[in-house]
Amino acid sequence: MYPQLNFLDINVPLIKKGNTFFLADPVRKKEVVAQPEEWVRQHMIHFLKEKKGFPFSYMNLEFPLKYGKLNKRSDLLVYDKELRPILLSEFKSFNVKLSNETFLQAANYNHILKVPYLLISNGFNHHIAKINFETNAILFLDEIPNYSAL
Repeated sequence: MYPQLNFLDINVPLIKKGNTFFLADPVRKKEVVAQPEEWVRQHMIHFLKEKKGFPFSYMNLEFPLKYGKLNKRSDLLVYDKELRPILLSEFKSFNVKLSNETFLQAANYNHILKVPYLLISNGFNHHIAKINFETNAILFLDEIPNYSAL
């Protein structure tokens, strides 16, 4: 039903109830309907926890943002130990190709929050950038850093 994604042996089990599939979300502490974008998000949050040391307790999903007159939501916002936002993520379905528009969507959200790391993923491709707000420089990184390095 859902493809194996590019997440280093991360296994996110599907839960079938009747004709509907769910995913156990450890951040929101509830079961959520298994949609393609949610499949990507759940894999990424498990990858961040299991492989990069990101605590679930410092993750926030569907964080509300006001962008101009529009109400938006970030897919994942991660905080440091002082509860400052440090990583903003935007996820797309595994069947959506990542584009400049995807990165611009995250960057537009980040215009509000001023988070130093932006992450976009469709489950197969992951791109992370470090933002320097003093110089307006964007540095694309080869891999997602460990939580302790942020």
